[in-house]
Amino acid sequence: MIRAVHEARLGRLFVAHVQSALGTGAGYVVLLLLVYERVTPAQAAVLSSRTPGRRPVAVRATAEHVHFIERVGPSVRVTTLTGCARRKWKDGVETCVRFPARHAWHFDRRALVEPDAAFARQPSGASVGACEPWNID
Repeated sequence: MIRAVHEARLGRLFVAHVQSALGTGAGYVVLLLLVYERVTPAQAAVLSSRTPGRRPVAVRATAEHVHFIERVGPSVRVTTLTGCARRKWKDGVETCVRFPARHAWHFDRRALVEPDAAFARQPSGASVGACEPWNID
C-alpha cells in the first residue's frame, strides 16, 4: 500500500470526507477537507478545514493500509487509506490516483504502534471518503 502512495509521487494529498447526521439527531451534513503535505514514509503535515495552521502527523504504513495519525491531546485523528480505487498510466507506470479513505477521531492511542489493530477497532461513526494526489501530472 505505501508503495502505491509513493508511486503516485505524492507531495500533497487531498482528502475530502463527508459525514452526515453528526451528533444525536443533528441531521446536517458536515464537509471535512484535509490536505496532507510533505508526505514521507514517517511523517507529514496536515491542513484542515476545521483547524487553522499546519500540524504534524505520523505516517504508519503496513502491508494493508497507510495511516496518517495526528495526536490531539489524549485522542488521535486517524485517516486510513484502504486501497486503490482508480489508476492512471504515467510515464509507463500504472499509478494510483484515488484512494478510498476512512477518518476517525477516537481515544485509541495504540494507533501509533498498532495502526491496523486500531483501525479494526475503529468506531462505526468513522467518516468515509477519498484521497487523491494533488497533482501527479
